[in-house]
Amino acid sequence: TVITAIVKGLIRNGKQEELRRIANILQHEYAAKEDGCIQYESYIDGLTFITIERWADQVVLDKHLAQDHLKNISLS
Repeated sequence: TVITAIVKGLIRNGKQEELRRIANILQHEYAAKEDGCIQYESYIDGLTFITIERWADQVVLDKHLAQDHLKNISLS
């Protein structure tokens, strides 16, 4: 069963560019190379951040969520 996750969040004012940089790294350098990743796209609209993710199944999504690069994201 394909899992679709839509993540939506509010960006702190002034952090849009920093988040865009991090989102690009996650999208192009990490998620795209993970087994079971079907789609991983991020969007910024004003202060709204949205990521649309599609994963082959819950097992690979759980593995993705446990990755160190996700745990270490910080927008100070």
